[in-house]
Amino acid sequence: MSEEKVVIVGGGPAGLGAALMLAKRGWTDITVLEKRPSANYYEPDKSFSYQIDGRGQKLTDLLGLTTKLADLSVPNTDFYFTLIQKDGTRKTTKLPIADSQPKFYIF
Repeated sequence: MSEEKVVIVGGGPAGLGAALMLAKRGWTDITVLEKRPSANYYEPDKSFSYQIDGRGQKLTDLLGLTTKLADLSVPNTDFYFTLIQKDGTRKTTKLPIADSQPKFYIF
Protein backbone atom coordinates (compact mmCIF):
# COMPACT_ATOMS: atom_id res chain seq x y z
CA MET A 1 0.00 0.00 0.00
CA SER A 2 2.43 2.64 1.18
CA GLU A 3 6.16 2.93 0.71
CA GLU A 4 6.32 4.82 4.03
CA LYS A 5 8.02 3.32 7.06
CA VAL A 6 6.05 3.15 10.30
CA VAL A 7 7.58 3.07 13.78
CA ILE A 8 5.27 2.43 16.73
CA VAL A 9 6.66 3.06 20.20
CA GLY A 10 5.17 0.62 22.70
CA GLY A 11 4.07 -2.96 22.19
CA GLY A 12 1.08 -2.83 24.52
CA PRO A 13 -2.53 -3.24 23.41
CA ALA A 14 -2.69 0.12 21.62
CA GLY A 15 0.66 -0.26 19.85
CA LEU A 16 0.01 -3.83 18.73
CA GLY A 17 -3.54 -2.91 17.74
CA ALA A 18 -2.23 -0.06 15.58
CA ALA A 19 0.37 -2.34 13.98
CA LEU A 20 -2.21 -5.04 13.23
CA MET A 21 -4.65 -2.50 11.81
CA LEU A 22 -1.99 -1.02 9.51
CA ALA A 23 -0.87 -4.48 8.39
CA LYS A 24 -4.47 -5.44 7.65
CA ARG A 25 -4.71 -2.32 5.47
CA GLY A 26 -1.67 -3.34 3.45
CA TRP A 27 1.23 -1.57 5.16
CA THR A 28 4.35 -3.74 5.14
CA ASP A 29 7.22 -1.76 6.70
CA ILE A 30 6.05 -1.60 10.34
CA THR A 31 8.39 -1.64 13.33
CA VAL A 32 7.09 -1.91 16.90
CA LEU A 33 9.57 -0.86 19.61
CA GLU A 34 9.09 -2.38 23.05
CA LYS A 35 11.29 -1.99 26.13
CA ARG A 36 10.55 -5.47 27.49
CA PRO A 37 12.90 -8.24 26.35
CA SER A 38 10.13 -10.21 24.58
CA ALA A 39 6.42 -10.03 23.82
CA ASN A 40 5.61 -12.74 26.36
CA TYR A 41 7.81 -11.28 29.12
CA TYR A 42 6.19 -11.96 32.50
CA GLU A 43 6.46 -9.46 35.32
CA PRO A 44 5.31 -11.24 38.51
CA ASP A 45 4.94 -7.99 40.45
CA LYS A 46 2.46 -6.48 37.96
CA SER A 47 -1.09 -7.20 36.99
CA PHE A 48 -2.84 -5.74 33.98
CA SER A 49 -6.56 -5.37 33.54
CA TYR A 50 -7.77 -4.33 30.11
CA GLN A 51 -11.38 -3.43 29.56
CA ILE A 52 -12.58 -3.22 26.00
CA ASP A 53 -15.53 -0.91 25.48
CA GLY A 54 -17.74 -0.71 22.39
CA ARG A 55 -15.25 1.46 20.49
CA GLY A 56 -12.39 -0.89 21.34
CA GLN A 57 -14.46 -3.87 20.31
CA LYS A 58 -14.89 -2.31 16.87
CA LEU A 59 -11.10 -2.58 16.53
CA THR A 60 -10.98 -6.16 17.80
CA ASP A 61 -13.85 -7.02 15.43
CA LEU A 62 -11.97 -5.42 12.52
CA LEU A 63 -8.88 -7.46 13.38
CA GLY A 64 -10.88 -10.67 13.88
CA LEU A 65 -9.73 -10.93 17.50
CA THR A 66 -12.93 -10.47 19.54
CA THR A 67 -13.81 -14.18 19.83
CA LYS A 68 -10.18 -15.18 20.45
CA LEU A 69 -9.83 -12.57 23.21
CA ALA A 70 -13.12 -13.62 24.80
CA ASP A 71 -11.97 -17.25 24.83
CA LEU A 72 -8.71 -16.31 26.59
CA SER A 73 -10.28 -13.80 28.96
CA VAL A 74 -11.86 -13.79 32.37
CA PRO A 75 -15.18 -11.93 32.28
CA ASN A 76 -15.40 -9.01 34.65
CA THR A 77 -18.86 -8.92 36.18
CA ASP A 78 -18.08 -6.81 39.25
CA PHE A 79 -17.35 -3.10 39.09
CA TYR A 80 -16.08 -1.02 41.98
CA PHE A 81 -15.58 2.69 42.56
CA THR A 82 -12.90 3.71 45.08
CA LEU A 83 -12.80 7.24 46.45
CA ILE A 84 -9.42 8.15 47.98
CA GLN A 85 -9.39 11.14 50.30
CA LYS A 86 -6.45 13.55 50.69
CA ASP A 87 -5.60 11.92 54.03
CA GLY A 88 -5.27 8.53 52.31
CA THR A 89 -8.49 6.97 53.58
CA ARG A 90 -10.46 5.00 51.02
CA LYS A 91 -14.09 4.13 50.51
CA THR A 92 -14.92 1.42 47.96
CA THR A 93 -18.44 0.93 46.66
CA LYS A 94 -19.60 -1.93 44.45
CA LEU A 95 -21.52 -0.51 41.51
CA PRO A 96 -24.72 -2.13 40.28
CA ILE A 97 -24.67 -3.78 36.87
CA ALA A 98 -27.68 -3.27 34.61
CA ASP A 99 -26.85 -6.13 32.21
CA SER A 100 -25.56 -9.38 33.71
CA GLN A 101 -24.00 -10.45 30.40
CA PRO A 102 -20.34 -9.27 30.51
CA LYS A 103 -19.39 -6.81 27.80
CA PHE A 104 -15.88 -6.23 29.13
CA TYR A 105 -13.16 -8.82 29.43
CA ILE A 106 -9.94 -8.92 31.43
CA PHE A 107 -7.11 -10.66 29.64
